[in-house]
Amino acid sequence: MGQLKNHQWETAAQVFVSTGNKTEAYRQAGYSTNMTDKAISTKVHRVFNNGVVLGRVAELQAEQAKLHAVTIESLTADLREDRALAYSVKNPSAAVAAVMGMAKLHGFDKQIISADPINPPSLINIAIIDSKTAKRLNG
Repeated sequence: MGQLKNHQWETAAQVFVSTGNKTEAYRQAGYSTNMTDKAISTKVHRVFNNGVVLGRVAELQAEQAKLHAVTIESLTADLREDRALAYSVKNPSAAVAAVMGMAKLHGFDKQIISADPINPPSLINIAIIDSKTAKRLNG
């Protein structure tokens, strides 16, 4: 669809998408506000029930949704950039944190990947214990 030829409709659609307020969008679009609240409400209703305006609002909302979409892929890309930055400024702990963030994001923080093709673990929980406890457990 693209931008509407009617400038007031286009402005109203854009302002509504950014504010969520149809009356404010109507006012900012330059429509006369020298009327009663009831008259303004009627005019706002008329503008925002216009199929062309509704279509443009839906289009603008879809564009906004794409801009604000967060996916595993986008988070992974962000963490890769963070890791690269950490390496470039010689901050290994931040680089490790970025790698751990990616591992958690992809579910690898709860698994051990085994090289044993015959007896691969399905899920292993790891507990970090001190040497005294390890001796007691191992006999």
